Amino acid sequence: MAGFGGDSWLSEFSSCEQQAQEILEKIHERNKQQRSGANYSKLNSAIRVQMKKFSRDLVTLRQGLSKASSAYHITQREMQRRQDMLDNLSAKERQIEDAFRNDRPDNSEGRSNLFGNQGSAGFHDDPWATEESEETRGLGVSDIRQQQTRVMDEQDQGLDVLSTIIADARNSSDQAIAG
Repeated sequence: MAGFGGDSWLSEFSSCEQQAQEILEKIHERNKQQRSGANYSKLNSAIRVQMKKFSRDLVTLRQGLSKASSAYHITQREMQRRQDMLDNLSAKERQIEDAFRNDRPDNSEGRSNLFGNQGSAGFHDDPWATEESEETRGLGVSDIRQQQTRVMDEQDQGLDVLSTIIADARNSSDQAIAG
């Protein structure tokens, strides 16, 4: 923290950046293992846990930046710089998710080889047989539900932050009018 002038947000960001690098290294290590091996499974589980923690830490960083900017603890220029840093870290999160999915045993290529290109139900005339999106390709039902829950939780947290900002702005304007 001393290297960052006592700014805990910057030290948390640095820690989160390091965490992303460690996850990518573990994914690389996992990809060297045989899929059916015990080491592969252990690494896969450890990576999932780290990815969840990384996502939570990224949300915490976003909230911390929002609070710091709304309370005028940092300048607009510094807020923009930090927002750019967060955007880069979010891109790294997508890179991690893609790298994690790319070596999954149930990837879309294996699915296509098994079922052919007939749609999800195997019938050409099925109106419900649509193309899977990139985000859900290769995921099971429970993985998709977890992904949806994570997205909704992030949206809820964003709305909570927005609500706080609006309430603070309303209080400031009320005080300015009364003052």
